[in-house]
Amino acid sequence: MSTKYYVDSFAYDYEMFLPKKNKTNNVIEIDRKKAAAKSQTKEKAKSETKSISASKIVTVLLATAALILIVTSIFIRVQITEVTAQINGLETQIERAEAKSVDLEMQIENAVCIDKLETEAQKLGMQKAENYQMNYIEVNDKDSIDDAK
Repeated sequence: MSTKYYVDSFAYDYEMFLPKKNKTNNVIEIDRKKAAAKSQTKEKAKSETKSISASKIVTVLLATAALILIVTSIFIRVQITEVTAQINGLETQIERAEAKSVDLEMQIENAVCIDKLETEAQKLGMQKAENYQMNYIEVNDKDSIDDAK
């Protein structure tokens, strides 16, 4: 081959001046038997490709289904964890409220205690009633009251 001294230009194409070579026919004869065998091979390859692609599709679908199941399982577990945390928080609030209720009941009992009333009355200058200061009233079996004047 000759060396070209140009880059994408016909300005210096020296091959024009070289003696011309005999062109050979570029015709190729095709053997019919080989062509039929090749076409059968291609058809087999296509059918195998179709079966392979079908198996690939099934594999992809199964993998997708498995992935969806895993993601759904994780999502459900997260939801259960959040609800459990809320329940635990509410149970804690209930326990605190019950403890406060018991504390308030104890304060009420302490405020109404008779001993405490007596000490408070003594502080205010009061004293316990004597027997001569008490009047007893007898009530009949009948549900009536008689006014004794």
